[in-house]
Amino acid sequence: MVGETVKLLKEFGLYDKYDVIVFDVLGDVVCGGFSAPLNYADYGIIIACNDFDSIFAANRLCLAVAQKSQRHKVRMAGIIANRVDPEFGGTELLEQFAETVSTRIIGKVPYHDMIRRSRLMGKTLFEMEGVGKEACTQPFVDLAEYLLSNPPTTIPQPMGDRAIFDVVGGWR
Repeated sequence: MVGETVKLLKEFGLYDKYDVIVFDVLGDVVCGGFSAPLNYADYGIIIACNDFDSIFAANRLCLAVAQKSQRHKVRMAGIIANRVDPEFGGTELLEQFAETVSTRIIGKVPYHDMIRRSRLMGKTLFEMEGVGKEACTQPFVDLAEYLLSNPPTTIPQPMGDRAIFDVVGGWR
């Protein structure tokens, strides 16, 4: 899936057309294909939720960025917290994870029904109409501005699989 997305972005000339490209793909199974975009990227950004499965996958992606950074220019710019809902813990686990692996939270996308509806309608958030549009699109505008401002980057220090169970399991 990720490899095909990279091919399509290249085929449509989008790498030359846009300064910032962010695409979100399912991360429940992290495989080698997830590192393919890092060959073309200046910055690695992880989109993750405030839950164990998402943080476990994010840790694997940190490993991919750390490995790719040895041969490519890519560095970690940070993590975008996805589906942020203050009623259900906000970003506490994700912030602790980011600090542990030497990166930071660089944006927060709210939990909002417009995001679900945009996917069902096959539209981007920017094409949607209705109440809440600005709350949904503003994090991406802010993120693009941040990335264009030459943000600080790191080479992440991912945890081993056992450590992530111990650390995330110990956060309460």
